[in-house]
Parts: sequence; C-alpha cells; structure tokens
Amino acid sequence: MKKRRVPISTETEKCFVCGRDAYFLLEEGACLFREAQCEHCGAGKRNSDVARAVLRTCLGSEDGCLETRRAELAPLCLYNTQAFGALHDHLHVLPDYVCSEYMDGVPPGEFVDGVRCEDLTRLTFDDDVFDLVISEEVLEHVQDLDAALREVRRVSRPGGHFIFTVPFNEHHRTRKRAALDETGRVIELLPPVHHGDAVRPEGALVFTDFGRDLPDLLAAAQLPTEDLVFGSWHRPEEVTWISDDVSYAAYRTHYEDGTLFSAFRHNSHVFVACNGKPVTHGRAVRKKRTDWRRQLEALHRKLLRQFEENETLHGKLRELGEKYGTASAYAHALEEERERLVRHADGLRRQVELVDADRKTLTGQLEEAGTYAKSLEAARADLAAQAGELRKQLRALEADGDALRRQFVEVEAYAKSVEAERDDLAAQAGELRKQLRALEADGDALRRQFVEVEAYAKSVEAERDGLIRQIEEASSYARSLEIELGRQSATAGVDPHLLQHDAPTDPDRRDVPTGDEP
Repeated sequence: MKKRRVPISTETEKCFVCGRDAYFLLEEGACLFREAQCEHCGAGKRNSDVARAVLRTCLGSEDGCLETRRAELAPLCLYNTQAFGALHDHLHVLPDYVCSEYMDGVPPGEFVDGVRCEDLTRLTFDDDVFDLVISEEVLEHVQDLDAALREVRRVSRPGGHFIFTVPFNEHHRTRKRAALDETGRVIELLPPVHHGDAVRPEGALVFTDFGRDLPDLLAAAQLPTEDLVFGSWHRPEEVTWISDDVSYAAYRTHYEDGTLFSAFRHNSHVFVACNGKPVTHGRAVRKKRTDWRRQLEALHRKLLRQFEENETLHGKLRELGEKYGTASAYAHALEEERERLVRHADGLRRQVELVDADRKTLTGQLEEAGTYAKSLEAARADLAAQAGELRKQLRALEADGDALRRQFVEVEAYAKSVEAERDDLAAQAGELRKQLRALEADGDALRRQFVEVEAYAKSVEAERDGLIRQIEEASSYARSLEIELGRQSATAGVDPHLLQHDAPTDPDRRDVPTGDEP
C-alpha cells in the first residue's frame, strides 16, 4: 500500500527547477528530506539545490529557475553523469549537452538503447572539453575515487566547475567501505551498503562514506571546493553513519522492506569544485579542435532541422498542387495563404507587443520578488537563529524533565513507603483501639471498685472516729484513776506503780493506757 506523502516543512519554498513556490513532499515516516519532491514538477529537493548551485555558479545569480534560464547555458559545454532525472529532462535540449550512465560489462564510450556508457575513472572524452560537470550521488559508488577526480579535472576546462552531491557526514572523517583487488574482485572492508539505483534493481554498492575532510580531499586533487548547505534538518551526530551492528541491522531491515528513505538521514550539501589548472598550448589547440567539432555538429543539426522543415513545406506545396490542379488556382491559393500569413503575422506582432508589455510587468514583479526574497532570507536567518535557541531551550527542558522524572520516581517510592507505614500505623491504631476499649472496661470496673472502697473507707473512718473517742474516754478515765491512785499513795506512803503492778488481775477489765504511754 502506497503511503501518504506529506510536506517536509510547514512553509513553501522555491523550486529552482520549475521556479514555483512549492511544498516538497515525502512519504510519511521517511526522514531523507533532501529526496522530497516538488509538488508541481516532481523534481527532488536535491535536484532543486543542484539547479540553484548551477544558476549561482554559471550565471552569477539565483534569480529565476533552470526552466526559464537554461537558454543562457547554451554557450557552455555540459556533462551530466546521469542520463535521467529532473536536471537531465531540462538540460538535454542544449546543443552541447552530454550525458552518460555506468553499465556493467559495456565498454566506455559505447551506446546501449541510445544511452552512452562512461566510467568516471577512465572517461573517453578529450582534455579540456567541459565547462561544467554535474554529478548527483555517484562518487560514493566509484571504486577509485582518486582516479575519478583526476579524470574530472582532465576533461574540465580551466576555470570550469564540477558540481556534485554525495551522502555527507560532517561529524566523521571519510572512510572506505569497499575496494577492488588486483583481479577486480570487490573486497568488503565494512558490511555492504547499497543505495537505490535506476539501472541495478539490487542497488549500487557504496565504496566510500564521505566525511568532513571531503573538501581537503578535493583540494589535494587540485579541485578547491566550496560546500553549499541548502537544507539542514539533522544535527551532525544524527546524520547516518553505519558503523556498528545496531545501525547496520536497522539499515538491513529498511533495505529488505524497500523503505530506504527511512534508513538514511542526510542534510542537503552541494559541493562546487573549481578547476584552476593553467591553460597550456597543447590544451588550447585541443580546445580549438573541439570547438570546431562542436560547431560542425551544431551546424549539422541545424541543417537537418532545415531539411526537415523544407520537406514539410514541399509536402504542403504538393498537397496544394494536387488540390487546385491548375497554376492559376495554385497561385490563387498561394495568395490566400499569403494573406492568411500576413494576418497571422499581424496577430503575432500584436501578441509580441502584449508579451513585451507582460515582460516589463513581470520584470518589475521579479525585482519586487527579489527584494521580498531577500527580506524572506533575512527572516529565515532570524528564524534559524531562533530555532537554534529553541533547540537549546528544548535540550535544557529535556534535562529538567529527566531530573523531574527521577524526583517523581523517588517521591513515588517514598509515597509507597509512607503508605505502607500508614497501613502499619492503622493496624497499630486498631490494636490500640482494642486496648483502649479493654482499658475503658477495666476503668469502669475500677470505678465501681473505687466507689466500693470509698464507701468502705468512709465506714472505716467512722469506726476509727469511734475508736478515737473511746481511746480519749479511756485516757480521761486512766488519768482520773492515776490521780486517784496518786492521792491514795500519798496518803498511804506507797509507790503508785507498785500498787498498779501488784493489783489483782481482772480478766473482764480492759487495760487502759496511762498518761505516760503514747
């Protein structure tokens, strides 16, 4: 089931192939944003960025688009290492445009079904032929990168340009994934990775992963290079770099499912290399010969077109002769045709005037659009800076969120411990309530006993008061007896204590303490 296509951005942007503001669409869930397609012409974001680089490098400005300004490229000799795609569809009508494909088992320079075969490591072109060489996603599949760069420099004219794209990772250095031995057999230095290819159903094997030192590699090949970044969706550490078992397993899953656009993450980098080699006499002669050959080929094509137009005109004349039969009728028909052509020419002249007026209007509008585009570019730069700040804030918020999540886990664990402690306290409270009820019952019993004890104490106190009164009465009686004995002893001359001890014992009488006893 075909997935729904969605825009890669909430805002439209200019397609430098067709010139219209458009949303670039990609299958939902895919992340290879530079392969998103213009909603109007179907060109990829990468194609649009290469066209933008061509306009900037070869025509001096990014005004217009490839479709409206390709005629300005007619004086240049162009070589495209692809024979299909959006750029090929717009450039193949130019007089000095050459394209090719690499085909397994086909000698370089030969044609198969009208398509020329070329090997970038051993091109069949003369020296100093091309003003511009274009390559999209090719160099990573070349077995000998150094040989390919030498060949590009050889066939380029002094001051010519090499505009190309490759999967690029600015977070790592360039490395080899595969190589060829002396017999031409592929040696896999890392697990094999394939990219989608229009010629090979299984895909094209990747020989090189390009990293941040790519401009240095081209400078070493005497091709000083500028890196134009036209789309930055991923941080450097997020760009695809298949280097371990996990990343390779993820790639294989997408490869087998046919969803490679979900396996790769790359920003849009377009590299512009300049051929700064000096002009030598021999190269100037070869260039002159090449120019004559190009002029002869162009003249030959022009003669063929004129011959075809003449054949068409002769056919029309024969049809007219057969239709009218006689010379007078034929002449009359020619006169009518001339008048019709005059009227048609007048109509065309008026249309030209209208078109010229429209052109002037459009020129003014384009100037306004250029001013507006510059303001938009400034606004985009501001938004990019704001987006960078927002990303920093987002990372800070993510860090705070992680800390809060850790605190939440700790609080949750503490809450569970508190809840368990609460349950223990509730159980203890239940036991205490039971004990309280038991204590209340004991208290009631103790209160009853206290009332009984209090009543008993009152009775004991009353009895004690009675005993105290009896003791007081006995004390009074004893003192009276002692006084009486004292008188008697004084009268008889006898010690009262002896009288007391010698007194007969009366078993029915209670001993009464004397006044000297406590």
